[in-house]
Amino acid sequence: MKKNICLLVMAVAAGLSASAQDVTVLPSDEPTPTKPLRWGVRLQADISLPSGSLDTYTSGAGVSGGVVYHLPVYGGMYFEPSVMGYFNTFSVENYMVNNLPYSATVRNIGIRIPLNLGYRFNITDGISLSLFTGPWFNFNISARQYAQPNFEGAPPKNSKNLFDYGWHRFDAQWGFGVTATFSGRYVIGISGGVGSSALVKRDVNGKLCKMRRNSFSVTLGYNF
Repeated sequence: MKKNICLLVMAVAAGLSASAQDVTVLPSDEPTPTKPLRWGVRLQADISLPSGSLDTYTSGAGVSGGVVYHLPVYGGMYFEPSVMGYFNTFSVENYMVNNLPYSATVRNIGIRIPLNLGYRFNITDGISLSLFTGPWFNFNISARQYAQPNFEGAPPKNSKNLFDYGWHRFDAQWGFGVTATFSGRYVIGISGGVGSSALVKRDVNGKLCKMRRNSFSVTLGYNF
């Protein structure tokens, strides 16, 4: 019995020794797995498309930019909050000063916080496509109106602070969009935001102007 046990122990030891010889030890200079990319920067060209303004405010152009943080959730799903500074403009229609027609623009500066939930899938080894949607919250730091005469007369000396004329410090949008990422780092995309709360509430010729901010953007970005 003891002889059989000894033979069994010797056989197991021989097997472990042979298995150990098959183990490949990686050299110290073997590249370590790369960490997933998390942070990124984005730059956007924006078009503002107001609705519900009673033709008082119309479309204008602007820019925005900031940082994003990519947080994988499950599978291809991810959560991507960001902080964006923006400079947007609106055109003002039928603006009169002392019975003279003026061209006027609104210059709106603020901070946008999009909270996007998305899904990413690979098209090729180096290209991925992402679809996303989520709420966007806007904090308006400045909203001022500037006028230039159409025909005659000097422009007003001072700009108009629109927070004294029904503009709100906060408004919200529901955003959606699509982005393409190349080599995990370079990003292009398009997005849109539909106003979900009023940016402006004011009386215009006896009617309530309840303007919401809609927007369309083209995005360029880089992931670190």
